[in-house]
Amino acid sequence: MADFSKVLQQLRTDKTQTERDLKRLGEAIAALQKIAADGGRSAPVETKRRSRRKVSKTARKRMAAAQKARWAKVRQQEKAA
Repeated sequence: MADFSKVLQQLRTDKTQTERDLKRLGEAIAALQKIAADGGRSAPVETKRRSRRKVSKTARKRMAAAQKARWAKVRQQEKAA
């Protein structure tokens, strides 16, 4: 009788494991079907969109002036060379 209870317990354990495996397979199949329904495109990766930095009007003027000064310096060095 003891062997019968061990066999029964093992069968229950196997059943539980098989049910878990079936659930995972079902989830995998569902995921593949979703990808196939999208035309084979991969699922979009969640990315956090960065908002663009807002630069004030005065800051843009300062940057433009600084860039003009850098280019003037480059041109001046080219003339000297």
